[in-house]
Amino acid sequence: MSRAKVLLSGDSQVILLPEGFRFPRGTESVQIRRDGDALVLKPQPLAEWPEAFWAAFDGMPEDFERPHRLR
Repeated sequence: MSRAKVLLSGDSQVILLPEGFRFPRGTESVQIRRDGDALVLKPQPLAEWPEAFWAAFDGMPEDFERPHRLR
């Protein structure tokens, strides 16, 4: 079993994950739950707007600044 270092940062804890346990680049947040004594961390998927949202930008001038699409 691998080990990770636990540090205090103000009122929070920080866990330094070994290389083989790191989340993919770009992961900004994780879901967390307890399973007995274990903590389970799972990447939080990025939310995507429905297609109808993007269709609302149809017909806008080319210089109109549109939001960044995740895909």
